[in-house]
Amino acid sequence: MWSAPATRAGSVTRSQGTGSPPPVKALKLENGRLDRVKPPGGKTTHISSKWIGESAVTPPKLGKARRKSGQHVVSITAEKGAIIPGGRDPTASTVVTGQETTAGVIAQKGPSIVTGQETTAGVIAQEGPSIVTGQETTATAGVIAQEGPSIVTGQETTATAGVIAQEGPSIVTGQETTAGVIAQEGPSIVTGQETTAGVIAQEGPSIVTGKETTAGVIAQGGPSIVTGLETTAGVIAQEGPSIVTGQETTANAGVIAQEGPSIVTGLETTAGVIAREGPCIVTGQETTATAGVIAQEGPSIVTGLETTAGVIAQEGPRIVTGQETTAGVIAQEGPSIVTGQESTAGVSTQEGPGCHSPGGL
Repeated sequence: MWSAPATRAGSVTRSQGTGSPPPVKALKLENGRLDRVKPPGGKTTHISSKWIGESAVTPPKLGKARRKSGQHVVSITAEKGAIIPGGRDPTASTVVTGQETTAGVIAQKGPSIVTGQETTAGVIAQEGPSIVTGQETTATAGVIAQEGPSIVTGQETTATAGVIAQEGPSIVTGQETTAGVIAQEGPSIVTGQETTAGVIAQEGPSIVTGKETTAGVIAQGGPSIVTGLETTAGVIAQEGPSIVTGQETTANAGVIAQEGPSIVTGLETTAGVIAREGPCIVTGQETTATAGVIAQEGPSIVTGLETTAGVIAQEGPRIVTGQETTAGVIAQEGPSIVTGQESTAGVSTQEGPGCHSPGGL
């Protein structure tokens, strides 16, 4: 029994001849490269990555286990990540399970499934879906999936490169801290704690749930739903509805929705909520919203505490309930209804009836 480093990833050496030649040991994948056993007089045959991670025979041709005189079929085991082209079959899948630590796992021309603890490592899948489950901590390279869906579950912390999915949906669940999640040409679903990070989805719906702190959430070409804590962050949705629920505190950039309705519930503090070409509904406590609330081409409903802020609605009815203090409420091209305490604030309406309780103008 002797071993030698592999000269080609995805290949295995089999013994050849008659009698009882030395058997071929299990193929091991360590530190990003393939190691194999090459007995004297052996020949090299391709293996299919379909068998990676399984204790199964690896035939030289996908789906056909062939034994010849003097040959030994080999079992393949993947350890600590590797690069596997897929053998002769360009569409062969690659499955890597176990603990992949301080290593990158790359699968080409097939889906990549990574389970377990992936620490300080990046997971990349090309031309196939990428599923990552477990704890992904300090993954500096991030998780990238091209031409297929990308699903990331677990704890993704301090992933500086973020999670990028192109031409497929991107689902990220768990704790995503100090990282950006980007999905292009597909829906993006982000759940859990997203802290100090931006979530961007283009050409598909974007759903963000959990705690989004000091981060901006942007969705283009689809609806954007943000629930949880959105602190010191702006939520922007273009060409689709935008729903924001939870506590939105000190969101300096505000909430912007274009070409769709915008619903914001919870605490919106020191932030402006803007909706264009769709209704704008804001409920909860809106305090010291310096930018104000603007809705264009749709109704705007604001309930709760609106303090030291201006609320503007254009081309739609305007309903404001709660305490509007030291702020101006303006509605254009629609009725304006203001109830509650409106102190030291002016209420004006253009091209529509206007109602306000005592304490305003």
